[in-house]
Order: sequence, then structure tokens, then C-alpha cells
Amino acid sequence: MTARLSKAAQRAHNLRVLTSKTDEEEGTDSWATPLSLVRLVHAFFGGPPTLDPCSNEHSIVGAQRTFTKEDDGLAQRWPAGKIYVNPPYGRPLATWIERCYVEALRGPSEVLLLIPARTSNRSFQRYVYPPRSAATCFWDGRVEFRLDGTRHAAAPFSNLLVYYGQDVARFRQIFHEHGAIWSR
Repeated sequence: MTARLSKAAQRAHNLRVLTSKTDEEEGTDSWATPLSLVRLVHAFFGGPPTLDPCSNEHSIVGAQRTFTKEDDGLAQRWPAGKIYVNPPYGRPLATWIERCYVEALRGPSEVLLLIPARTSNRSFQRYVYPPRSAATCFWDGRVEFRLDGTRHAAAPFSNLLVYYGQDVARFRQIFHEHGAIWSR
């Protein structure tokens, strides 16, 4: 079976590209991953990820390959490997969640996806809720994101770290101290 974005997700992505507001108009939807979480991601993957499709100038993830907002990571072909995704939390979030699910289906990629804990959203129910994801960590407390390279701010929402891959035991080992783990 060939996995690809649904027609609805592709239309939503195309519409976002045409109509998205700037961060200054809407407030930021880009929350850079803090060092404490980057260290855990590196520990899980055994080093930096192969790809960070949602990178920005303040990112410290250190992926081997990155796409920025200007590159439009949703429009790019993602190489197989160890992928870390901390997507913009605005309107395109559902499309990013679907894309991570699709990339995991294609294999042999492992994907870690950091998203707001909005379990009532359709995208959560379609692409995260087990058995779709291998495991999910309901993060304890609020993640303190990096906003501009220097300032930190606690998210105004709870987060999930979603795992698509085969090594659930390793996911549990690395992330169990940081929240409740839910797996298939």
C-alpha cells in the first residue's frame, strides 16, 4: 500500500501556504524545542535525528538535515531515518500529524512528534490514538519552549510526545520519567 497525504490534507496544506498569516500577526506558532528535550531526543535516537522538517534559526535540535518554514517541510520529500518533528501549532498542525503517520507507514523511519495534548481533535483520533502510534508520552507539566533563542516560556497547553516506530521498550526507557506512557 502506498501511503500519501489525503486529498483533504493536501488541500488544507495548499490553503495554508496561500493564506497563512505571519507570526507577528497571529502570535507565534513556532515553539523551539528546549535543550532538556533535545537531549532526550538524542538519547532516544542514539545521536542527532536524521531530519528535522520544522527547523528554524533558533533550533538546537542539530539534525543532519533540516527544513525551515521557507523550505516548507510538508512539501519536501523526507528521507527515511530518525525524524524529529516539533511542528507549528497553528492551523497546519493536523496536516503535520498526518504526514508523520504517513512517513512512519512508508518505513523504515522512526518518528518522534511533539504536539499539544488535544485528544479530542480529529487528527489525534485518526493518526495518534493507538494502534496508529506505537507509543505516546503524556508530558508531565508544561514544556518550557525556546521562543527566540534566549527567552523561555512554558506552553499554555500540555504536550504529547508521539512515537511511530518499533522500539517501544526504548521509548519507555528514555521517556518514562517525563510522563505517563501509553502504548499498543
